[in-house]
Amino acid sequence: MPAGSLGQVVRQIVAQAHGGATFSDIPNERRPVDGVNGYLTLREALDRVLIGTDLRVVDNGAGEIRIAKAEGNQSEIIVIAQMTAYKRTDSELLTRSDTSVRETPATIDSVTEDVLLSRNSTSLEDALRNIPGLSVDGNSGFLGVNARMRGGNTQGVSFTNGLRNSPFGGGTSTIDVEAIEVLKGPASILTGTEVGGGLINYVPKRALGNSPTRIDLGVGSGDQIRGSFDTGGELSASDRIYWRAVGLADYADHRPGGGNSPHVYQITGILGYRDHGWKVDATASYSNVRTAFRDRYYYRDLDPQGNPANLGVLPALGVSPDTFVQATVRKLTYSIEKDIISSDGFVLRFRDRGQYMWDRGSAQIASLTPGFGGPGRINRSAIVQTDEQFSTFADLYAKFNTGPIEHQAIVALDYLWLRGKTFSVNSPFMPFYFVGGPIAPLVPLPSFDDYDPTNSLMNRTDRGTDQYGLVIQDQMEWGPLHLVGALRNTWSDAFTTSVRTGVKRPVKQSKWVPSGGIVFDAAPWLSTYASYQQAFTPTDPSLIQFNGDLIPSQMRTQYEVGVKTAFFNDRLSVNISLFKYKTSNTALADPDHPGFVIPAPGERARGVELSISGQITPTLSLIGGLTYTHARDEMGDPITGSTDFVGNLWVTKAFRIAPGQQIELGLGGEYRSKTNILSGSLDGVETFPKDYRSVSAMIGYEIDKTRINLTVDNLFDRLNFSEPLAAWTIVRAAPRTIKIVLSHTF
Repeated sequence: MPAGSLGQVVRQIVAQAHGGATFSDIPNERRPVDGVNGYLTLREALDRVLIGTDLRVVDNGAGEIRIAKAEGNQSEIIVIAQMTAYKRTDSELLTRSDTSVRETPATIDSVTEDVLLSRNSTSLEDALRNIPGLSVDGNSGFLGVNARMRGGNTQGVSFTNGLRNSPFGGGTSTIDVEAIEVLKGPASILTGTEVGGGLINYVPKRALGNSPTRIDLGVGSGDQIRGSFDTGGELSASDRIYWRAVGLADYADHRPGGGNSPHVYQITGILGYRDHGWKVDATASYSNVRTAFRDRYYYRDLDPQGNPANLGVLPALGVSPDTFVQATVRKLTYSIEKDIISSDGFVLRFRDRGQYMWDRGSAQIASLTPGFGGPGRINRSAIVQTDEQFSTFADLYAKFNTGPIEHQAIVALDYLWLRGKTFSVNSPFMPFYFVGGPIAPLVPLPSFDDYDPTNSLMNRTDRGTDQYGLVIQDQMEWGPLHLVGALRNTWSDAFTTSVRTGVKRPVKQSKWVPSGGIVFDAAPWLSTYASYQQAFTPTDPSLIQFNGDLIPSQMRTQYEVGVKTAFFNDRLSVNISLFKYKTSNTALADPDHPGFVIPAPGERARGVELSISGQITPTLSLIGGLTYTHARDEMGDPITGSTDFVGNLWVTKAFRIAPGQQIELGLGGEYRSKTNILSGSLDGVETFPKDYRSVSAMIGYEIDKTRINLTVDNLFDRLNFSEPLAAWTIVRAAPRTIKIVLSHTF
């Protein structure tokens, strides 16, 4: 690390050590200091840099290294997560403030940039497969990435830096993402309305003036060609204004196991300002993503003549390889943070974040309808959709003591505004047979000007949402006890309007929901916790019963207890939890009236989850977990899409072979037990008789600042199926997929 200013050298050391850091004002940060060189731990490097200054390095015993004043009250100047490439040590998903994961009464799993680089991953679908207990829909892309966990489905909803993404905005790449966090269970304190199963949050990259230039070039299966860059620096060193830019171009002739011509084009510009106690970040991003659908199959127990045959899974011939969904997304974000008052006994901090998104999506789809012993049908459609969304929140954070109890209190306001319109064109059903069926011609993409209200095959809908939220929360620390209690009110005003009939269906709802939890530090390496979470999902005005009534809003309640521990000098984190949840009701498709829904009983689930992340040694890293979930409705029947066991593991080991040279090996896999699906006769739920098993491997060679990385997913090319939901739409998972990426850091 070359010599430079104190602030610059500290930030570069943290970046090179893969440490997640929270920076405050560093006294005399423009003071020149010597550089450092050699194989050093994070603490050793910082100790050398701080020689001769009035700062020192201290260890808080919870896996964090802090720079504090050498004398006085040792107020924190910088907080640095210990060098652990595969785990994050803090999160704000549950508490709205940076809280140690060890002190958070919930299960929070994360995927860091180091994991993504080791797996040659740039797609959100691939990234989320590293989250314990989470499975991903293989045809994700239309309205984001659909992920299932703890019996719930996110329905494509995701967040960036705590702000809800637009309907298509959550389906871009990971090129501008520092990490992906997942909070299991209800998460209404941050999100307002509940997201099924859990919350997916993307932690964006920031401009801190310490971003070395990195160039990646790669090729892969499906005639894939890929290039990306990440670079940054200082716009003004004296004013502490920094910049960063990242970009990705990824194109393939075809998606392995799927359709033609997928691509991802994305570029993001980032600005950062750090001076006089201000922390300001701003980004501007543009992306265009085309996702080719994977092959679809049909499962039933009868042959085409209606005779029992137990044919298992049959190829769904007649579906064009050109089916796709494509989305263009433009995004602007900002984040502002400033300490209004900062003294020994009281801190008052203001924080404001905002995000504006505009997206346009289009899709050509060929969906299957069962034939019940005879020929099935292909329903072809084309869809265009546009959305405009603005979300923001502002909060006041106060830190103070009342006797032996330390408080971190928050009062927060948030707002979401969304307006969108959808235009779909259907084509008359086309018959097909399971063997030798013809290819269905696709419906051309329409424009909104093509809408004809007299054409029954066309449908145009406008929609909107205004959502306001108020949060009152207090985190309390009393010795080894950490308590959090919060109360949130969400007021939602949503509507859908049928352009053909002019009928507007408004839905206004307001609800108070509580949450709370307790953590007990039994030892420096062991914590136990318990939590209660409640959240509600407002009535969706687009879900209409045949009699014209709407489906009631849904309440979800979860109880969770667990143990958090650490091994190997806190490098490896382990979380074991028991959970139980229930919902008040749910909505199912009406089998007698297509396009309508019927109210159904609520769901009940209980389970146990194990998640592991971090490092056993500085050169041996892993992330993985195993989840068991027993999910049933109130009648005792299995829930569609539920599976009992979900497991995953990814392990890497680096071998230094010479100064500046190393070889890294990686091995892992995914497992999902048999899934409950809607039967082909629409009369109940049956178990799809094939589980999911996949093995992945990696080998990388690094010399100085150049690395070549080879990954193989589904090493044994097993025929897997991804998140089956119904007998007539079984989606194939990826076959064996090979990627080679050459990287150089300048």
